[in-house]
Amino acid sequence: MSKANAGPATRPLTLAALCLLALSLSAMAATAAASPTAAGPALAAPVRFNPTADADGDGVPDNLDNCPLVANTNQADMDMDAAGDVCDNCPTITNVDQADSDHDGIGDACESVPVQALSWGLVKATYR
Repeated sequence: MSKANAGPATRPLTLAALCLLALSLSAMAATAAASPTAAGPALAAPVRFNPTADADGDGVPDNLDNCPLVANTNQADMDMDAAGDVCDNCPTITNVDQADSDHDGIGDACESVPVQALSWGLVKATYR
């Protein structure tokens, strides 16, 4: 009984082959970084992710912190928009994008808040 031709035989990579591949890629990266014009643009250094980093020192790791650059141990987020209240430019109204088109530090969602006025309807009031 003959076996059907299943194509070329494949073998798993050995540790030595993986090491050679890693060395080759490393050498290519070093060459590209040393002469960016000949080999294309220089490669950027890899970004290292540190799951325990805590830039603001509040005891909450940055990857879980809702305001990673300002200390806020309690992680309060009254409007539940994922921006901690101490970083939120409009902490009482949900504004996920934190848009502030006039760059005054007050989120667009809080700039013009309708308020009930006498009998003629709604007027705009500026929150400051």
